[in-house]
Amino acid sequence: MPGLDGTGILFENLIKALPKSLRIQVVSLSKLSGRTYYEQAGSLNEITKDDNLLLVAESYSGRLAYELCKLARNRVKGIIFIASFISSPSIISRFSGLLPISFIKPNCINYWAINHYGFNGHANKEKTQKIFHSIKITDKVKFKSRFKNIAKINDPTDKFNLPAIYISPDKDRLVSKKALKQLESLFDRLEIIQIPGGHFIAQAKPIECAKIIELTANQLSGKTLLCQSG
Repeated sequence: MPGLDGTGILFENLIKALPKSLRIQVVSLSKLSGRTYYEQAGSLNEITKDDNLLLVAESYSGRLAYELCKLARNRVKGIIFIASFISSPSIISRFSGLLPISFIKPNCINYWAINHYGFNGHANKEKTQKIFHSIKITDKVKFKSRFKNIAKINDPTDKFNLPAIYISPDKDRLVSKKALKQLESLFDRLEIIQIPGGHFIAQAKPIECAKIIELTANQLSGKTLLCQSG
């Protein structure tokens, strides 16, 4: 399940690093019906109604995975959160719905911002260009609605007792420690695995993330791996 761009193309190197024996379905958020997290979770629940699932949720899609768990409790066998959140990721995110989408375009300032906040200053231009390309091809109306969803996100209360892993970049500038604590309080069996890097850890360290996913999938063998990115 992809991140804020919603396309899933930023999972390219992560998918390549995973064994071909895994049954993987990458979700395009733009193809889900509804605008809110809950509405999109309902659409996703219908699409996957015949499968048992290991969810992989990046960034924005953390709350989508959480809402899907509420609708498909018996079918979700585990979750891997990648630099993700299920409540407000930061104080600044409360104002994200006010951001004009036209401002998010390739220029020197935005290249710096993506590199600094997304890659902890260690990305080459090719990596940052892929981010802008994924934004360019996404549905702009639905892209804007995702920012609004982040701005309006509330604190969830339902608890889950299922295998869960949080891949935590040690220099995540976009998801606060408070947001991680909130997620940790609702998943009794959450294991936090820290990897050096910034928020876009799945893009910067695809092999390391793939190894964690593969190990978890092997422990929960026979399940569909549903990748959500954000």
